[in-house]
Amino acid sequence: MAFCSKCGAQLEGNERFCRGCGHDLSAAGAAASAPGAAAASFAAPAAAQPVAPYPQFYPAPGQIPIVTMPQEVPKHHGWIWGVIIVAGILYGLYYIGSHDQQNQPQGQNPTQQPGTAPQPAGAPPGGPNATVVQQQVFSSQWRLTNGDVEIYNARWQNRSNVNLQSAKVECGQYDQNGTVLSTQHATLDGPNQPGATATYNNSPLDMGSAVQGLTTVNCGIVDVTPAQ
Repeated sequence: MAFCSKCGAQLEGNERFCRGCGHDLSAAGAAASAPGAAAASFAAPAAAQPVAPYPQFYPAPGQIPIVTMPQEVPKHHGWIWGVIIVAGILYGLYYIGSHDQQNQPQGQNPTQQPGTAPQPAGAPPGGPNATVVQQQVFSSQWRLTNGDVEIYNARWQNRSNVNLQSAKVECGQYDQNGTVLSTQHATLDGPNQPGATATYNNSPLDMGSAVQGLTTVNCGIVDVTPAQ
C-alpha cells in the first residue's frame, strides 16, 4: 500500500499525481517514503499529563471544625430596678418632709360643744362668764414640733349673744390610759362677734414642751373676756 509523501493520502500505487494534494508521484521512492511520512504525520500524541487529584471537600478525620452557636444574651430587667430606685427616692423625700420638724405624733381634738365643760378642765367653769363659756365651740389639730406641743387649724365659734374680745384655751396632755399629764394655756384674740367663727390656721399655738408618755392632746375654752 502506497501513500503520498506530501499529504499522506492513500494511493493505489499507479497514480502519477496525488488525488489529495496533486503532488507529483513519479519521483522514485515515493511509495517507500510514504509510510514514513505518514508515520511522521500521524505521530502518536504525547502522553497526557496526569490530572492533579481534586482537593478533598471534607477535612480529614479528626479535623472537623466545631460550629458553636452564639450564647443567648440574658435579658436584663433594668427597668424593674429603675422603678425600685425611683420609689425609694420618693419614699425618702416623703419621709424627710413628714418628719423634718418632728411633727409626730399628731391628732385632732374633739370639738367642744356648747353646754359642756372644756375637756381638759374636767369641771364646768365658774364665775360670771360661765354661761358664755359653755356656748363656745373650739376645734383644732395638734402635733409635735421640735419637742413642743403645737395647736394648729384652730376654729373658735361664738354661739352666745355676747361680743367677745378674747378667749382662754386650755390644752391637756394625756397618756394612753387617759390620765392628764400636763395642762397649758393660750389666748385667742378677738373680737369675735355673736354667731361668728374665728380661724387660726396660720398662727399655730405653742402649748409648751411635750411630756413623756404623751399620746393625745385635748383642748377647750375655759374662759372668755367680753368686749368693752
